[in-house]
Amino acid sequence: MSQLILAAAAEENFFQRLIDAAIPIGKYQLHWLELIGVLIGVVSAWFGMKRRVWAWPVGITANIMLFFVYIGATIGAGERIPLFGQAGRQIFFIATSIYGWWRWSQLQKQTGSKDAPAITPRWMTSRERAVVIAGWLLGTVVVRRGDRRR
Repeated sequence: MSQLILAAAAEENFFQRLIDAAIPIGKYQLHWLELIGVLIGVVSAWFGMKRRVWAWPVGITANIMLFFVYIGATIGAGERIPLFGQAGRQIFFIATSIYGWWRWSQLQKQTGSKDAPAITPRWMTSRERAVVIAGWLLGTVVVRRGDRRR
């Protein structure tokens, strides 16, 4: 049994090879997962412009792939630097996409129209603007105070 574990440890993991696969472009390594994730994201945007329900799952797939590109360094993907901010954005996009997909399906059921918009864009009210500005200022103060304590 221990020989099997040693043999498995010596072999590179399939997922590790998938994350490490890259195309050298000068000094930069364009990882296949990154390229495919971006291309799938473009397809999702196209589906969205055409108001196709496939925009949601395709977009979520692209976000999951890009999450692993940005977090790859923490799971041993070569010389890359982990980009936690970018990885966090992908989590936000996934959550937003799930909400958008759910909201779109609810409105489609209510109206019976496949072209029903998930939301109707509008300008913020004065109160909403005040809340956003207050949140922005509070966040700035919290971050600045944290920097001073270091």
